[in-house]
Amino acid sequence: MRLPACYTLFLASVFFALPAQALDKQDFDQVEYAFDINEPKTFEMAPKSLAGKRADYYDFVDFKSKRKEKLVTYLDTPDRQFSKKSLIVRVREDLKKPGKSKITVKLRAPSPEQFGDLKNYKKAEIDIENGQKKYSVSYDIKMDPTRIDVRKVDVKAVAEQIRKGSSDAWALVEPVFSQYADQIRQTIVMRALSWEGLVTEISGKVEAEYAVWSPYYRSPKTFISEISFKGSASDESLGRVAQRIKDALKEKGIDSDSTLSKTKTTFGLSPEFN
Repeated sequence: MRLPACYTLFLASVFFALPAQALDKQDFDQVEYAFDINEPKTFEMAPKSLAGKRADYYDFVDFKSKRKEKLVTYLDTPDRQFSKKSLIVRVREDLKKPGKSKITVKLRAPSPEQFGDLKNYKKAEIDIENGQKKYSVSYDIKMDPTRIDVRKVDVKAVAEQIRKGSSDAWALVEPVFSQYADQIRQTIVMRALSWEGLVTEISGKVEAEYAVWSPYYRSPKTFISEISFKGSASDESLGRVAQRIKDALKEKGIDSDSTLSKTKTTFGLSPEFN
């Protein structure tokens, strides 16, 4: 039965008058645990393999994967306008699989309700780093590394790629790109190496990733390391996996209570942001 035109208009007005629905805890269906590692400073900055002492430290993970290698940089203004809005803009080139290179726009908040109405995101995730919990929503935009060079980022090209690739991500970052376009800079470029394998002596199959980041141009001569794993937020067994990794790191004497993430460390190493 066809509805009268006036009734159809009434329904439309009611629908568009409804308040936007903020995200709630159930929308965050993924969780990532991360543990900073206090490795000896004498270790190689950019190892070609996990052989030797590193292998001894991480014998609680059965590493099978080949080394993955990415180049990573972040964008912001010197006074951190993106960060002030709880935003992260990351540009990442996958050297092994260039087709997986991407720009990521991530929004963070202490609680789910603070995100407001967001749509079409890649993932809504609970980030637990060294026991501290945060919530994040991220958008991934494909990037052609032959058009956007991570080593020398064209800020306008990144902005245009976000605008074309995701109108929702663009709505988050557009105010900063528009108002501070001439001030936006990139951090130093970090070489991100990683290996994956199954965590041993636990029930089920949980894959952990070991990552070591160091400056691509080897200056300053430093590196940061991390063990992480992901899973469903509803999986109660992940807490036992986290405890297994925490205990193993403590037993090896390389556990750390640092609250410096890879992102914070990269900005900390970048002169233009200090």
